[in-house]
Amino acid sequence: MIQNKCKGQVSIEYLLLLAAFFSALIIILPQVSFAVDQFFATSDTLLAKQIANVLSEEVRLFEFLGNDSKKEFSFSPAKEITLTTQNAKCIVATTQKQFSLTLPNAQPNKTTAFTKRFNVKIQKQNDLITITFS
Repeated sequence: MIQNKCKGQVSIEYLLLLAAFFSALIIILPQVSFAVDQFFATSDTLLAKQIANVLSEEVRLFEFLGNDSKKEFSFSPAKEITLTTQNAKCIVATTQKQFSLTLPNAQPNKTTAFTKRFNVKIQKQNDLITITFS
């Protein structure tokens, strides 16, 4: 009879320990999720800045290159990066920040959001530099 009472007490202690563990998990999980989201957003912001810098340097280089010059780059965002071309402006944006660069000639108006690997292509034809992304 004493042995059955001990088994019952151990079961209750186990349940209390399990309840405490899940309570702690419920409290900690949202904070961990927020920290991970912030990490990915910061990662995308750094990538967006890199994309803007690369495009700016390459556009300056293409001004001196001959016609039919082409170059293609690949990038992989952690969450989402949006590329926009409007007139003679290119905007690289994330949820936190945006970077813009001025282009030597007008571009077609286009906005695309990327959540996975994408390519940016720069080419010069008829003395016009165009940037396309896919």
